[in-house]
Amino acid sequence: MTTKAEEKSKKVRGTAEIFADNRITFRPQAEGEPTQLEKKKIGRSSFYKTTSEKEPQYVAHLSVPADSPDPVAQMQEELAELTKDMPTKRDISPKGKVLVDQGGLRIYTNNAQKTITVVQSIDCTTHPNYERFMLQQMQEIFKCFTINQPSLAKLTSAAKKSSRK
Repeated sequence: MTTKAEEKSKKVRGTAEIFADNRITFRPQAEGEPTQLEKKKIGRSSFYKTTSEKEPQYVAHLSVPADSPDPVAQMQEELAELTKDMPTKRDISPKGKVLVDQGGLRIYTNNAQKTITVVQSIDCTTHPNYERFMLQQMQEIFKCFTINQPSLAKLTSAAKKSSRK
């Protein structure tokens, strides 16, 4: 049987400190004080900064439907959308051996993942005829593939062997 006092209980957030002599002090968080700052939401996913005194953190919660055809890609898209206005200090590049890194064209191979990654960037202010520049980059890609054919063949032969199992 529950009492009226138990029915009207209230949950309170705060900070508890436990001392060596087993004393406990509890400091409730002030009413209305937000724990999540700069909160952004897309669907069920969210991104925010915490108000922790010791260690403020950025937190991302990514949620996609279980029946999504490509849940990882959808999560990456949502994270990119949630953080698009935040500056980044480093280039997040694919991992692997760099075959080409010149003029907005980067080509990587990753033996562990059996992948070839091609990243093309075209600055339209310096290359107003971007179609022509892209064709030139495609020629560079084919040239790279021709030069590196022996190592690329190892990737495809290893992939064929693993698919036979």
